[in-house]
Parts: sequence; structure tokens; C-alpha cells
Amino acid sequence: MENTLEFRDEQFDILNHHNTLPLGGNMPGEGKPIPKLNNNTLKFKDILWLRDYNYYNTRASLKYRAFIDFDNGWYVSIINGDHAFADFDEYEMAIFNSKGQMINPFGCLTYMSDTDEWYGEVLERLDPEGVEEYLLKASKADFEDTGECIIV
Repeated sequence: MENTLEFRDEQFDILNHHNTLPLGGNMPGEGKPIPKLNNNTLKFKDILWLRDYNYYNTRASLKYRAFIDFDNGWYVSIINGDHAFADFDEYEMAIFNSKGQMINPFGCLTYMSDTDEWYGEVLERLDPEGVEEYLLKASKADFEDTGECIIV
């Protein structure tokens, strides 16, 4: 029996959308440094994306990723594709402060006692204008510190 790669219907929308995004390369393998392609990028159209496609037997996982570093030490991670909290033409974003801590743009952090770690929240279902709005805020570290909420 021949292994044939199977795609879900929505993955064709993802593939077609990825063809509209400027590709900067492929996601490096585990343990290898991620190339810095987007320093201080504020415009969606200027973002260079990394292809992060993985294949498992007959299934595919299709993602495009972008990482934007800012001079203030903050950075963002943007994902489009499978396993993102977004439609095929929307984006998920995580924002990290200069200490590498994921922030919550909407309020306080969440504490997970089993791992002894604090977590922020991802921004879900952003359109290109929403991505630009949060890129600008991250570039200015323009988020109110609401403190740490303990949720065990």
C-alpha cells in the first residue's frame, strides 16, 4: 500500500494563502538559530515569513511563521496556518518583553503551579491591520503592566 499525503479541505485555503505571503526561507531544524529577517518591521507587507511544514505519515501540518525583533528588546511571533487560533487568512501573535516573558496585552499573567511558570495570552484572529497595530505597540513597549494574577 502506497503512502499518499492527504490534505484536509481547509488546508488548500492555507496553501493558497501562503502563496500570497513573501517567503524568507524555511524554518530551521530543532536547535538551529532562527534567522533574523524582520528587525523593527512595522508594516504587514514587509514581513518575511518562514515556511514551517511538517509531514507525519500521510498527514501534513502547514504553518508560516514570522519573528520580529525590536530595538527595545521586545519581539513578536506570528503564526498563520494549522494549529493557529485563526482562520486561513488571519494571524495569531504572541508578544514577548525584553526579559523574554510572554505578555498578556489584555491584563495580567497566568501562573501555572505545575510548571512554576507565568504565561501571557496570544492575540487571536488578527487581520493585517491588527498585526500592524500590535507591532507598533510592541515596538514602543506600549502595554500597561497590570501585574500578576495567580491562577493555580
